[in-house]
Amino acid sequence: MKINTLKILLALFVGYQLTTFICFKEHRIISDKEHLEKFVGSMLKSGRVKLHSWDNTVEKYLSSHPDCCSVSSIAFLNMSDADVQIGMKYEMSEQEKASGGYGNNTHYDYISFLDACGKQFDSTGESYTPR
Repeated sequence: MKINTLKILLALFVGYQLTTFICFKEHRIISDKEHLEKFVGSMLKSGRVKLHSWDNTVEKYLSSHPDCCSVSSIAFLNMSDADVQIGMKYEMSEQEKASGGYGNNTHYDYISFLDACGKQFDSTGESYTPR
């Protein structure tokens, strides 16, 4: 009897964890790559990131800045609503620096928390100047 109960509990737990990665709105699992490309695209359009002619698209930006970003699926054993965490380190645009609160810092380390469909619901970060 103990073994059957344990199997049932394990099956329920695994089933729950699998559903946390599904975007029910789109009826599919969105890959980490898709989440990252959508997020970087929105950041480039926002005017927060300093762009050049050689890195002004998502593909060009990611190839020119290969270590800029990270994406992690964090739903497993997670007690928040976050399914995906994306980190992006970037040089701030003049517009972003002028918006205030950054002092003499030139770069920003941004962390965003997304649901399984890629909707951002929380973020954090800090400005810095590379050494």
